[in-house]
Amino acid sequence: NKCTIPVLLGLPLRILFINKSSMKYVLLYTVLFLLTLGNSSAQSLDRGIGLLDLTIQNGEDNDGQLFSAEHILKVTGLPYTITNQPLEAMKYAMVFCSSYLDSQTLTDEEKTSLRNYVSLGGILIAPRVIDDELNALFGISGSTESNSNYSLTWNNTLSTSLFRWINEPEEWTISLGREGAGAMYKTNSYALSTATELAKFDNGLVAVAQNQYGSGYAYTFGFTWKEVILRSLINRDIEAQRISSNGFEPSMDVIMLMMRSIFIEHIPFALWKHTSPNNSTSTLMITHDVDGTSGMDTMNVFSESEKNRGITATYNITVRYISDALESAFYIGKQTQIQKLINDGHVIGSHSVGHFPDFWDDAIFPMGSPGNTKANYLPSNDGTITAGGTVYGEMEVSKNVLEADFNQAIRIYRTGHLVYNKYMVEVMDNLSYLYNSSYSANEVLTNFPYQNKTNRSFSGSISAIYELPVSISDVYHDDPFSEDNYVEKVDLWLDIISKIDANNASTVLLIHPNREYKIAGQELLLDNLPKSIAIKEMGAYGDYWKARESFQFSSQLTNNNLQIAIADDDLMQNSEISFIINDGQNLDNVLVHSVGNIPIDFDAETWGLNDLILYNFKLSVGTNDLSLFEKQLNIKIVPNPVSNQFSVEMDLTKPSLIDLELWDLFGKIIIKKESISKAAGHQRIGVDIQDLNLASGLYFCRVKVDKDNQVVKKVLVK
Repeated sequence: NKCTIPVLLGLPLRILFINKSSMKYVLLYTVLFLLTLGNSSAQSLDRGIGLLDLTIQNGEDNDGQLFSAEHILKVTGLPYTITNQPLEAMKYAMVFCSSYLDSQTLTDEEKTSLRNYVSLGGILIAPRVIDDELNALFGISGSTESNSNYSLTWNNTLSTSLFRWINEPEEWTISLGREGAGAMYKTNSYALSTATELAKFDNGLVAVAQNQYGSGYAYTFGFTWKEVILRSLINRDIEAQRISSNGFEPSMDVIMLMMRSIFIEHIPFALWKHTSPNNSTSTLMITHDVDGTSGMDTMNVFSESEKNRGITATYNITVRYISDALESAFYIGKQTQIQKLINDGHVIGSHSVGHFPDFWDDAIFPMGSPGNTKANYLPSNDGTITAGGTVYGEMEVSKNVLEADFNQAIRIYRTGHLVYNKYMVEVMDNLSYLYNSSYSANEVLTNFPYQNKTNRSFSGSISAIYELPVSISDVYHDDPFSEDNYVEKVDLWLDIISKIDANNASTVLLIHPNREYKIAGQELLLDNLPKSIAIKEMGAYGDYWKARESFQFSSQLTNNNLQIAIADDDLMQNSEISFIINDGQNLDNVLVHSVGNIPIDFDAETWGLNDLILYNFKLSVGTNDLSLFEKQLNIKIVPNPVSNQFSVEMDLTKPSLIDLELWDLFGKIIIKKESISKAAGHQRIGVDIQDLNLASGLYFCRVKVDKDNQVVKKVLVK
């Protein structure tokens, strides 16, 4: 074992032992240090990203640009703070502009500040720069608009780690649209002065450029984030997919991962939230759509096989209680078989009432209204068109029937035939679904989950529903999955999974459990699946992903020692969260603690060539006493959330001296009160924040009693 005693900032820390075989980091002593960010650089910049919201400056009529920019940062797992103040954004190591920079976006003073920021070492990323006064900053001499650029190809003549996640033909050239499929959105090509070409459009002109400006770098992309992110997420791109299903189409993912590459290129020992639980490389979700008589008859064969492997799958059930020209009422009388799925440990979701192929048509399936039941919702298809159907009817009745029959909360929905009605998301929100899996990953150009918008609209409201798109399935229109070719189909699945896995994205497999040879195909897939890939039920992975998005952290690099701060409650609730540290194997020490300075244990392993992955976080040995201490004193923050003032209430068993500290998320002390004398009994200490002009968000109050014990409580400032 190697023993090091790190002493950072002149404060005593802990002894850190590294076991070389497992690389398990065991924290033995309490960490007592104040975390402050970014003091190592000349500009004292925070080691995160300032997401500069330009919605107001550019007079945008919806949040589509900001939504897209934030989605990029959510997926990449990088730490960020949103602000609409340029000077505030420049406090961070990277400024990420939400939308274009034209001559009216920034004031002259702000442009000067931005040049100084980059010159002194800051990193700037902006889409569609069309301001001549900023040309020198971005190393360009001008730009040309076009409505006919349909692809982008990266400059593979460069030797740069910026292309870290680009290693497949489908990634070296990505699709923006399909010629002839409709009017293409506007792009800008750049004429370079001092910049380097990173990518070009299909017109041969520069699409992405990198420019060193003083000690920093400025990057510009010739399109807005809304056009390449949100447009695809709501499937309103210009038919950009190069294959509709059972293929690898990473066009959006490449753009997002490029942003992470830029960040880790310039921020020493950058870390990000991993996209798969713990130390798995990626996640596979196995889902089954039970939408016919044969599926009902055969699904338990799949269920039993998965149970024997310890796998939990998702079974989406069509509750067909009506007969028409398309199908019989096959749901009736199948409760015993469905209950066996649940008894085998699986999860059921809704797959509509009628599995109608024209559900996508909002003229045939209007939104409707709630209050539907089996008795009053009776849609029917005559073999050509459906009558009497509504979106509410399909989603509400199927959910309620399953919940009533099996006493399980139905959280997942998948539409029949993977068709998409524009009212789906709004109705799912109103019916308290959580997850939707009705898009092909190829159609939306991504294999990562994402938050939906209502009405498939740029201006739609942000929904609580998360989409987990289908990556691979047993549906092959030209050459159907059969007993004769399933080995060939599984080989294709494994190839696609390997490419998705290389990006640490997620794979959703859809198999209709209606033929026994399909179970042979699934078994073959699982037998050959890399052991590093986790298998997780769809709802459980959705829960993980939402927890990951809300998980906040900060870091500080001092010499060759990295300190990571995370919130106590988040840690306890989200135990599958993990971090990857770029070049982390070259660090002397990695220290993890709560914002309240409670040390945190973790496991670590090598990741790739020189990175490090941290996972399996848990509060350090001995902190269980803190929970008991907190329970005995009954410490509360009242009110919480707070606007102007709050009180710390507690029940003291003896006269005590109380110390209070209010911290922000990054470890900065906002208020400090020391040696407040209180008698035994119920006590209250007031804290006034009215004149502090605190930004809305999460803060922490540390309460020390008699210098020996401490409790950290969250404070939410409105």
